[in-house]
Amino acid sequence: VEWVGLADPFFELSHCDDNDEWLTVFRSKHVDNNLNPIWDAVAVSMDRLCRNDRDMPIRVSVRDFQENGNHRDMGQFETSVSGLIEAHMGDNDDDLITFILKENGEPVGQVLVAEASIDDGDACTVKEMDNKPSTGDGATTKLCEMAESIIPQRPPSPISSTHNAPPTTRPTFIDYIQGGADLNMCIAIDFSDSNGVMGDPSCLHHLHPPASGKRNGYEKAIEAVVNIVTKYDSDQLIPVWGFGARFNKKLQNCFQIGGKPELKGIDEVVEGYRDVFSWGIKMSSPSVLNEVIGNAAAYARKEEKEAFDKGEQSYTILLLLTDGAFDYEDEAKVAIQEASNSPLSIILLGIGDKDFSLMQYLDDFMDADDTQYRDVTQFVECRKYENDESQLTSAIFEEIPDQLVDYFYGKGIMPNPPIVMDEEEDGNKDEEVNDASTTDYLNSISGLMSLLNCKCSKC
Repeated sequence: VEWVGLADPFFELSHCDDNDEWLTVFRSKHVDNNLNPIWDAVAVSMDRLCRNDRDMPIRVSVRDFQENGNHRDMGQFETSVSGLIEAHMGDNDDDLITFILKENGEPVGQVLVAEASIDDGDACTVKEMDNKPSTGDGATTKLCEMAESIIPQRPPSPISSTHNAPPTTRPTFIDYIQGGADLNMCIAIDFSDSNGVMGDPSCLHHLHPPASGKRNGYEKAIEAVVNIVTKYDSDQLIPVWGFGARFNKKLQNCFQIGGKPELKGIDEVVEGYRDVFSWGIKMSSPSVLNEVIGNAAAYARKEEKEAFDKGEQSYTILLLLTDGAFDYEDEAKVAIQEASNSPLSIILLGIGDKDFSLMQYLDDFMDADDTQYRDVTQFVECRKYENDESQLTSAIFEEIPDQLVDYFYGKGIMPNPPIVMDEEEDGNKDEEVNDASTTDYLNSISGLMSLLNCKCSKC
């Protein structure tokens, strides 16, 4: 690919919907800092990819992953399942069948599909895909060699520890928090059409005039959870993403809210949320969770690395606000499994009073189906705690203590030494600390300990 600098490429598969707009039906994982990435093999159902029509046009787009959700286009081409199957790798470069990757109508590279097939379960499987940059000299560079297996692989941890195995004495959640472990927060908001029709007072996103003092369910939840978690977040900067909305003639399942990568505190988050509706968005479907979960996992790893470089520790909480309806639960499961190797917990916050059985399923399936992955999910139905913030806090933090300890302890990462109070010259301990932010942090720890009342099951 002709591209200046480094990129984190991934590819998307799309088809035209009933409105003649391109709808993304599959997105690969991105590869960090590599213009010649190796992607895993992919298998997509024929019904989802092309409605079982092998000659239906499909689009392959290569994009550069951005943590704020504003991914950059690197090029695309159109073909069909039949076109992918007809493409093959010969014995030499002269036999290669390639697709021209274009950006703004200009060729930027060539994509080679080495093998594609339809299995007995009506899934289209692409087993290899190579890329040749447009170098003009006939040179060939592999873009990816897709593995035979499509079993999700756990990504390597960005943290290197001196421990080869967990220490014998398990620390507690409070040990990590008292050692200064920072709790970061990111938010994902559901804008799919299952929330109702904008303008209808029954819509979960119905916006009341500011002077009325009334708030919809999403605003109430945003204010409650931001107020709770920012007490334990040192910088109070929050990435906020939306999903399930259609604008710019495209369904967006991970887009930045607020005009900048991170928003400061409750006021900016609420303002950014309300501003979305001035963009002319259309609440749409399908609504998928894997993109925002993947973004949150990448953000958590970045924050962890930055903290690690300073000798500190960081853990991230994704607050995913939804009415409970979403599509492609299998993809959501895979995204959660992959995120389990990141310093991340996912709180599924149910807004409204609809059916939350899918949310409960995502909360439960890790324990029931898979012991090789760390449990990272927790479902909380907000309406049960509308008038009791302390109980909402308890519900949100119910599983986070164990999840945080499981992550750090499982990697052999012990708590940092506790933050201590200053002592006066006469040797008597005083409650006063020179650094006001440290005082606030320690007070928040005390409040959290009291609120949790040792909910950490292994404390």
